[in-house]
Amino acid sequence: MTPEQVLWAELFHGEPPSLDVERVAAIIDSLPDMRERAVVRLRYGFEGSPLSLKEIGRRLPRADGDLGLSRQSVQVILASALGRLRHSIRRRAWEQAREERGRDG
Repeated sequence: MTPEQVLWAELFHGEPPSLDVERVAAIIDSLPDMRERAVVRLRYGFEGSPLSLKEIGRRLPRADGDLGLSRQSVQVILASALGRLRHSIRRRAWEQAREERGRDG
């Protein structure tokens, strides 16, 4: 499965359709928090291989500017990001990502 399909399956608990990668990237970019965007991209492999929560934590800055968040902090950020991505506000964007890919692929 592609990163966008893995993300879809996590969000909507179903068989993932073909999705337009650019539209999915735009949905992720619509997240208001930079750390949420980074955690989603890194966790699901949009920027290479998927990373563990611990690996992601090593890459992200803390509030004081130093690198290194705990696994639990990354998990909280990820849960918040997934909640926002699942929210009805973004539902139409997910439908468009699905429809666009269906026409092209």
